[in-house]
Amino acid sequence: MLALLFLLAGGNDLFEIEVYSADTVEAQHLLAEQHFNVTSDNGAHLTYEFIYGVTNWFEVATYVATEFAPGSHDYSWEEWRLRVRPRTPDGWPVRASFNIETVWTSDGFESIELRPIWSGRAGRFRVDAAPGVEIDHGGFAEFAPELKGAVDVGHDVLVGVEYFGAWRSEWHQIYGVVDVVHWKSVEINLGVGFGLTDVSGGLVAKSVLGYLF
Repeated sequence: MLALLFLLAGGNDLFEIEVYSADTVEAQHLLAEQHFNVTSDNGAHLTYEFIYGVTNWFEVATYVATEFAPGSHDYSWEEWRLRVRPRTPDGWPVRASFNIETVWTSDGFESIELRPIWSGRAGRFRVDAAPGVEIDHGGFAEFAPELKGAVDVGHDVLVGVEYFGAWRSEWHQIYGVVDVVHWKSVEINLGVGFGLTDVSGGLVAKSVLGYLF
């Protein structure tokens, strides 16, 4: 039951397996993303996310999450999400933002996520740290940290490791990932991961594809 609550809570779940950086979408630009993954024991998930830069330091986003049930071709809408994210202005010594995300299902409000995000860079190395708290409609609170470390291996390719956790639920997943950053308007993130505990699920292959308009 705790694992199910976590899957519905948003952020680092099977509908959107992504570690946010502190950056926001540029003002008056729209980023369209497709999140797709296939799991060994929880079916497949397809999510479309649309992110609009209101200013250079504030974005709003909405997304629709769908699922293919395990062992079948049944396809269904699962949830709708709405989020806002301000970040520190350009020129500040700390590159950080604060993500506020709500999840809605056919039964109404499901959960809210509060997630500060910090991004740093040193030479070829990059790190994103995003500890979050997710609170469901019944008041159950979950500490759900996300962490990403990556290194620029040349030719506009980053290779790294992503971690997703939900500590009360004992949910821990780790991914090996590749990011292609050659094109300013194109986002490509590919990864394969697995759970570190019995409740964390099996093998997962995931992708995030985005285009900035």
